[in-house]
Amino acid sequence: RAREMAGLLVTLAVEGGAGVAAAGAATGAAMGEAVVAPLLMGVAVAGAAAAATTVVVAGATTAFAVSQIKAAMKRRGEHGVLKIGQHDGPGPKIVDLPISEGISLAVSPTPVNKDASNHHDRFSVEVRGKQVIVTRVDEGEHNGGWGQHLALKWSVRNSGVLHVGRNDGAAPLVIHLPAERIAVSNVPINQQEKDWMDRFDVSVQGTQLTITRVDQPGGWTQELQLEYFGEPKYPLP
Repeated sequence: RAREMAGLLVTLAVEGGAGVAAAGAATGAAMGEAVVAPLLMGVAVAGAAAAATTVVVAGATTAFAVSQIKAAMKRRGEHGVLKIGQHDGPGPKIVDLPISEGISLAVSPTPVNKDASNHHDRFSVEVRGKQVIVTRVDEGEHNGGWGQHLALKWSVRNSGVLHVGRNDGAAPLVIHLPAERIAVSNVPINQQEKDWMDRFDVSVQGTQLTITRVDQPGGWTQELQLEYFGEPKYPLP
């Protein structure tokens, strides 16, 4: 069924955005699984730094024309096991993730491979874009490598759109997020005109998001929208 779904387009209507975004259902060659763009949850954030912020969370509104795509997303498309393998060291191992643009994964540092019980290795993981960086962190003479055939569980992270809006002030804009442990992209996803040169820096501390314009001092007049990534959709060990 994964082959049948490959190439089917899923149309997502994004409120306040540039129109519609299309995401294809594709087969992840490295994992042998259907990789489908996750449902978007719209989050409208109103208010400025000095005022009380209102957060409106809307449920997922996307409807799929093919019921099998829904089943595939639940069954295989949103979580699985990533085969890291052995590593001779020194230093961390970097593995490319077979994911499409616009998808963010959370990866557990707890081994789930069959030979994990024979080892006492401990790991840290960091996901950067389409790569995961795996580092051995237990003490000992291991040169950063490991002998087990490491496998780690992964899950798609909940994603959505922050409707930031304008910033008429000279200072950075501060917004309160609906939860902690949320990552926010600094790349606008609302339509950008050809002559716009706006670039932004984002910083998240707890539930506080600070957005600073970096191409020039001051605010901005566009109705800024940024993508966010939250908790894993599926629990990880």
